[in-house]
Amino acid sequence: MFGSIDPESKDSLENLPENVSYKGSFDGFDSLPTDEYDIYLYTSLFDGVPNTLLDAARLHLPIVASDVGGISEFVINQKTGFLIENISNPDSYSEVIKKIARNTQSLEEPMIAARKKLAKDFSPSRYKKNIDEMLELLKY
Repeated sequence: MFGSIDPESKDSLENLPENVSYKGSFDGFDSLPTDEYDIYLYTSLFDGVPNTLLDAARLHLPIVASDVGGISEFVINQKTGFLIENISNPDSYSEVIKKIARNTQSLEEPMIAARKKLAKDFSPSRYKKNIDEMLELLKY
């Protein structure tokens, strides 16, 4: 588990299950040893469309993420990744991860679809086009 921890949650690090270890914060997605992991688990309570999800797709990691904010703009449940609706229940994440572990062949299609969506809807050229269209609408 990588990421920053707020002061209120620091005590919970002492009670992690044996199979979970906290590795600390990180300096950008490319600094993570992503080749050592099978999935990217994103458990945010609120967010837009985080760049880390786009980075995970770029590196061909299957995504399991909380269904909050704008995350579903990129992670479409069982199409480009796996969304967790009941984000306050850790068992919801666990159930999806166990289901994936039982059928790892089911990951290839969502990973390919996520990379296609990344290239189509989240590319630099698409971003520029969206900004240009917005400026045109604003008559800027």
